[in-house]
Amino acid sequence: DWISFTVEIGNTYIIQSTPLADMTAASLDLFAGDGTTLIAGNQPIDFGESAQIIWKADRNDQVYLRARHLDGAVAGNIVSYRLSVNEQLQVFLPLVNQ
Repeated sequence: DWISFTVEIGNTYIIQSTPLADMTAASLDLFAGDGTTLIAGNQPIDFGESAQIIWKADRNDQVYLRARHLDGAVAGNIVSYRLSVNEQLQVFLPLVNQ
């Protein structure tokens, strides 16, 4: 599976695959806008585990995410996962000394 999204330089993105079945495990590969340059990747150790990429964008561009099962021979409707792409928000709280 492939998805694309736009990133902004300096923003941190949390990309995660979460299995929806015990026999599912999706590896993640993040590619630059040219579709061939690998930026980052991660894969779960075993079936039923999540994979996550935390990446601070070094560009303003569209990027491509490829998600694929660890075992290419596994197929079917029950073999599914959830993909999420979230921008990490920074919260600054003032320090007040009294």
